[in-house]
Amino acid sequence: MKAAVWAPLARRVRIETAAGTRDLERDEHDWWHDDRELPVGTRYGFLLDDDPEPIHDPRSRNLPDGVHGLGTVVETPAPAPWVGRELAGGVI
Repeated sequence: MKAAVWAPLARRVRIETAAGTRDLERDEHDWWHDDRELPVGTRYGFLLDDDPEPIHDPRSRNLPDGVHGLGTVVETPAPAPWVGRELAGGVI
């Protein structure tokens, strides 16, 4: 997973993990990105501006400590292919 967060009012966004803190890069649509891959199991949060307390990723798929805790990178399986429905018996 590559970290990304939309923070239009922030002047600086960093990601904090057990490995340390890194600055994210802002794009023209106010999304902040990190081009490095976070391994499965990594706990992470975002630091906005000069706030020393990390906040959770609002798009995280796993918040083991609740919505006020750090996110965890999880592996998500690919969805099963959709096989459709039989036309016979369908309602129009």
